[in-house]
Amino acid sequence: MNPKLGAPPAHVTVEPSDLRMHGGTLWRIHRDSPDRPGWNQLRHHGPVPGMRFDPHEPPRGDDKNEGVQYLATRVADAFAEAFQTTRVIPLRDPRIRLVGWEPTRELTLLDLNGAWGVRNGASATLPTGPKRYTQPWARAIHQQLPEIDGLWHHGAMAGGDLVTLFTPAERGPAERGPAERGPVERGPVERGPVERGPVERGPVWPAAPTFSRSLADPLSRAVVLAVGRKLGYSIG
Repeated sequence: MNPKLGAPPAHVTVEPSDLRMHGGTLWRIHRDSPDRPGWNQLRHHGPVPGMRFDPHEPPRGDDKNEGVQYLATRVADAFAEAFQTTRVIPLRDPRIRLVGWEPTRELTLLDLNGAWGVRNGASATLPTGPKRYTQPWARAIHQQLPEIDGLWHHGAMAGGDLVTLFTPAERGPAERGPAERGPVERGPVERGPVERGPVERGPVWPAAPTFSRSLADPLSRAVVLAVGRKLGYSIG
């Protein structure tokens, strides 16, 4: 086990200061294909090797109760993450799209950039650590903190702020059970649980994105070229 991460504890603790609210635009490189989740859907297949915060229980398979979507708060970071393996941005495939959208409500996210990790047995390397260690942490967070929509963390490539959404992001109020509206477990040094009343929640995706354009579209070329220069990625 990585000594800087360790195994996730049986019971994680969370402080109000560990949570970050976000309602700004989110960006994603999306492949428009019938065998892939839509821009407004989580991926319920996993865990996929090489994906940092897949919360799915192994072995790899489909489970409607475990889902994930990886997003960026800046366009350049969306490209950096999507094409990190080849460092080539493809322009010839019309199915690859840049999609931007604003959540229908503020997202409640666990901030991994602060002290939460070290206080729970990990470290500040959690957002960038090896995936074989970060996936168990994602599973523990997903299972033990059902009141959060996902994670807020630095990107391993360009260093910008990323958002990873989990299953609560797609559930409306009727689908969230009593346990998701009850007390949040607190650490031993605190005075006790804080009761949280019902929170009006629904799927976070709007009816349509604010931006959606194929990378093959001539109107996307200026954006792609600018991002390629910024990241040092080639244009294919």
